[in-house]
Order: sequence, then C-alpha cells, then structure tokens
Amino acid sequence: MRLREMIHTLLLGITTLAVAVSCDEKKPENPYPFDGDYTVTQVKTEPSKFSFEGVEVDLQELFLGKALLKLGTIHTIKVEKGKYQLANKEGKTFPSKETQAGELRVSATGTLSMNISAVPKEIPVGQVTLSGKQLRTELSIPGWYYSFLIAAYKLSGGTEQDPAYRVLKALADANQRVTIHIEATK
Repeated sequence: MRLREMIHTLLLGITTLAVAVSCDEKKPENPYPFDGDYTVTQVKTEPSKFSFEGVEVDLQELFLGKALLKLGTIHTIKVEKGKYQLANKEGKTFPSKETQAGELRVSATGTLSMNISAVPKEIPVGQVTLSGKQLRTELSIPGWYYSFLIAAYKLSGGTEQDPAYRVLKALADANQRVTIHIEATK
C-alpha cells in the first residue's frame, strides 16, 4: 500500500511540476517591433558633401534626389510586417519599381536589409532603433556597394555620361562610405 501512495505522490509531483513549467514559459517576442507609420523630423547625410572634378556635390541631394532614392525629401516612414518604406509628401515611395530595389526589410533585431532586382540575396544596409515613439534609422552605404547602385542607376535609364553616374563611380573609386541618418516619430 505504501508503494502505491508513493507512486501517486510522485506522479502528482511530476504533473504539478510540468504544469508549473508550462505556465512559466515566456511569451514569444514581437517579430515586428518597428511596425507603424512615422513622420520624419530630421534627415542628415554624412559626409554631407563630396568633391568631384573640382565641384562640390551635395550627397543628400544625390542620394535622396532623382539619381537614387528618387524622393527629393523624406516625409514619412511606413513599416508593415518588417517591410520598410520611405515616402515623400507626394506619396512617392522608395523602394519602387522605378528604383530597381525590390524592398527594404527590418528584422526584429533592427537590421535593415535591401534587395536589388539584379542581386540574388538581401544585403544589410543599416540599423533601425526604436525608443518610445522615436524611430532612428541609419542607412549606411559602403564603398563596395556602389557597383550595385551604379547597375541599378543604369537599369533605370541612367548613362555613363550622367553627372550622377560619374559621382557614384568616383565615390566607388574613393571607397567612400555615405550614411543617411533619419529620425522620425510615431
């Protein structure tokens, strides 16, 4: 009789332990912590200028203007299920078919990646952080990445004689990193 009571007690203890452990499991992390619509409050490019053929080029205008992102100014950021999109006041977005960029994605850890139509895999291009309602994006373009930008520029109709093409080539030759800092609020 005593053995039977010990077995029941042991089974009850194991069951109680199993229930306690299963109740103590952590809830899964949010896979899309950056989702939302944000209004851009500040955009800054480092470096802001680049000297090329005796002319000083405004890099913010080059990257945000007609050559690459094709926005002019960034007004809003929309993140939906990790898909990251920049838009100007007129509603034009980046990425878009016009820019040859497939999409920007932000991981749950904040890594910002881009895929370009001609490239088979996503390439990390920056970092996104969220503090309260403040979203900060650092879009960093290393020197080796310009070959992809030059190819995308050509695919969108640019030629080797275009000033934007020549500046991108000079940035690639100088291995110049350009970082675009964007601050936005929800």
